[in-house]
Amino acid sequence: MKNAFYIVGPTAAGKSELAADVAHELGAEIINADAFQIYRGFELLTGKPAAAVLAKAPHHLIGAISVTEQMNAGKFRRKALPVVEEIQARGKHVLVVGGSGLYVKALTHGLDSDWKESETDPKGVFVFHDRDKLYQRINARVERMFKNAVVEEVRAIGAVSATAERMIGLREIRQLLDGKMSISECSAAIQQMTRRYSKRQLTWFRHQTNFEPLNLSLLTHSEAVTWISRKARLAFAQGND
Repeated sequence: MKNAFYIVGPTAAGKSELAADVAHELGAEIINADAFQIYRGFELLTGKPAAAVLAKAPHHLIGAISVTEQMNAGKFRRKALPVVEEIQARGKHVLVVGGSGLYVKALTHGLDSDWKESETDPKGVFVFHDRDKLYQRINARVERMFKNAVVEEVRAIGAVSATAERMIGLREIRQLLDGKMSISECSAAIQQMTRRYSKRQLTWFRHQTNFEPLNLSLLTHSEAVTWISRKARLAFAQGND
């Protein structure tokens, strides 16, 4: 996919906040590449950006489909490409933002292409934190979820598709609702599962992409926005495959 810039990385790294500020700075629009934020509902469980963040720039494919619909990387590609074309037809730049590796690959190289053998060189940044800092952010996010009534959010949702069923924490909160787990046990389990997921994401983006790494633990938010904006401007000016 031509002329898009990617901001990828593990959960709780701060991608959404960074991307919204970069998009605002560049007049760009954001395509969500998170396999669970694409579903309607589950705002808390999936860590969707807050309203103030969403207001900074147009966002696409967040809360776009029913939780009863099956999703995969192929369906995501088919949904995303027309949106990208429509944005670019209006003369706007596209930022693809997310942590779902296969969804990102579906846009950068297609589903059947081996990125290592491909001449395609998509431009983007792989953001992360030092491990202890990332784990602190993950634990804090889960704590906020419970303070903000994630249990009630799950209680209100009925049947979901097999892919939506894989959301981290859904099964555990249902066990909590069934009286099979305490709140503290549920929270700790979700924190642990999310930390493990972040490790898998880090491994994927380090080995499956050539995006430039950026350790956010070494920068302020403003410095990171400035750095990424400069890289994106250069990429858009040069054009990229």
